[in-house]
Amino acid sequence: ADRTAADDCLIDMTGETRAAAMVALHLIAPCAPGARVTLKHAGMVFAARTDDTGALDVEVPALAETANFLAMLEDGNGAAVEVDVDTLAFYDRSVVQWQGDAGVELHALEFGAGWEDAGHVWSGAPRDATVAARGEGGFLTRLGDATLDHPQIAEVYTFPTGTAKTAGDIALSVEIEVTQANCGQELTASVIEVAEAHADKPGALTLSVPGCDAVGDFIQLKNLVRDLKVAAR
Repeated sequence: ADRTAADDCLIDMTGETRAAAMVALHLIAPCAPGARVTLKHAGMVFAARTDDTGALDVEVPALAETANFLAMLEDGNGAAVEVDVDTLAFYDRSVVQWQGDAGVELHALEFGAGWEDAGHVWSGAPRDATVAARGEGGFLTRLGDATLDHPQIAEVYTFPTGTAKTAGDIALSVEIEVTQANCGQELTASVIEVAEAHADKPGALTLSVPGCDAVGDFIQLKNLVRDLKVAAR
């Protein structure tokens, strides 16, 4: 193998800030098309996949003002990038992450909203960062590729606490759908909460999913993620 070929195989990752303290990561691994990439940032871990050119583009919610991102391929090659995110202090974030086919969903009910009202934010109605950048409400980001073997997924709810136009409470809960893939099994999940630009240590949780006669049922976990109290600005 001559050296030129080896140089072509280097992984490179760049990052730049976006609205609502998001970071747009661009990874290029020309020798690793369709490969699993494990991304790590401030205790958050998720696994995605490069496209057929070896590229991966993903927008990740920053959990630290000096935000370090590490991308690792399964062959041990990796790349890292550091991005300064000076707007993080205006946002609160709640992260729920898990491994496997867990059927986990993070739900936020803003200011007394009912289920499926406009203020119910979840992966089925995630909104986007512009809503939060305007101080109007929160949004949900789902990270990770569920089609990978042993998927690693994270869901992140972001709320613009520092610029909110409305005061009140945001009720956060986690729902788990009992499926053929997870029934009767132990799930491992963890939670990270970010306030005033500080991420706490991930709190781990093991949960026993009901048996397979309960497939189709939903379990709601109310106290896993703290509710947010918002003062209007």
